[in-house]
Amino acid sequence: QQQQQQQQQPSPSVTNKKRKRGIIRNVIATVTTANYIRRAETDRNSQQQQQQHHKKSNNSTRMTIIPHQKHTTKTRLSYKNHKNSTAATSIPILHINNNNHNHLTHVTKKQIVSIRNSIIEKLLRNGGNLKDDRIQSGISILQSFFLSKNVDVSYTSDLKGTWLTLSKPTFSECLGQNQNGDHVYSLGRMSFDMFRPTSLICSIQGIFNTIHSLDDDDDDDDDDGDNSNDGLPISVPIQLRKEILKYGSKLRDLRACNVVVAFTIEPGQSRSGKQTGPLGCLLGGRTTDHHQKTTTTTDTDTDTETNTSTRTTTIQRPIRGIMTNFGYVLPDPGTQNRLSIWFTGGSLEVNDEEGDLEEWRHIFDAANMPDRDMGAFARVLAAKVLLGAEVADAMDENGNLSYRLKRPIGGHGSAFSDVVYMDERLRIMRGHQGSMYVFERVPVPKSC
Repeated sequence: QQQQQQQQQPSPSVTNKKRKRGIIRNVIATVTTANYIRRAETDRNSQQQQQQHHKKSNNSTRMTIIPHQKHTTKTRLSYKNHKNSTAATSIPILHINNNNHNHLTHVTKKQIVSIRNSIIEKLLRNGGNLKDDRIQSGISILQSFFLSKNVDVSYTSDLKGTWLTLSKPTFSECLGQNQNGDHVYSLGRMSFDMFRPTSLICSIQGIFNTIHSLDDDDDDDDDDGDNSNDGLPISVPIQLRKEILKYGSKLRDLRACNVVVAFTIEPGQSRSGKQTGPLGCLLGGRTTDHHQKTTTTTDTDTDTETNTSTRTTTIQRPIRGIMTNFGYVLPDPGTQNRLSIWFTGGSLEVNDEEGDLEEWRHIFDAANMPDRDMGAFARVLAAKVLLGAEVADAMDENGNLSYRLKRPIGGHGSAFSDVVYMDERLRIMRGHQGSMYVFERVPVPKSC
């Protein structure tokens, strides 16, 4: 009996992984809820400020961040007189020199903190849109201030932790926003066609970036199963293999860098992503031409991808899930504040196992799964040939789906992200293709 009880008890490794998953799920739930509250408070404060502004006299002033004239390299904080928009008293606080970032005057830590908080507030208000001119000006000021300090944070422990992405998701073909203001994408675009059904419509509640040292894990195996016995990743870009093999376990600057996406499968659609309800309401009244064409059939229509009726069963309620992309970052020894990055795989799992696991299994049942279209099939085939992708369309016993990249792309100067600003609360990064990402640190219990 004792042997049977011992066999029934989960191993410490499995227990520890469940504990860590439970912690990150609690963090996701707490932060996403708090983000909705902050967004609502920001909107209310903005409306109140506008109402108070109209009540004030025409001689009142307010502070805004505006760029100076194009022919100069100065960025200014301006107090603009709204009675006469042409009259402005500008206070130069920062000189930006493209060749030398160390030339700073009249800037204080208090002003930097004010600009940082203003950027966070504006991103919460506009849904993460970085194209706002005031946000761009603020980021330029923070970047020049940070680079003037001449500190390479890529080798420090300051990067470690859990970060919430404030900028808009960079997945392609956004379908719009739902009634909560969440951006909506197809599962195929969110997962680079690694997971099916690729046409399943999902809204994103939050994207988290977790960075930790490889020796921070309590168990020997990482959650993605890509670590060897010595803790080093098995899947490494060819350009970095020599460096990692040379230093081995002494390479303390190598860190795990995972991207965790909290999403919801929207109701009012079939399991193949076809419209069975008011899709315009689901997307906040906005649809794309692609989904207008592919979602005009009803639930009783013939599905060209399947002959079974189970595939077109309507999803009646929201189902929350978590998608994780597993990766690593390694400082580039040739460029300050540059992190070479590569990804080795990903997983898809249900968030609420007790309440949603049964419906989750129906949605992702391999026996009734829609086939990928020609475009998605071609992209997955290319990933298999070039990256050694191993795609598991079948769920494991816990309802999880996963894929692995045996030959990831990366290397110093090839795939990287530059830290252009970071403090105890905010981190701004620029990818090798020019995309900008803004993160806010999330307070996480020490046990995570």
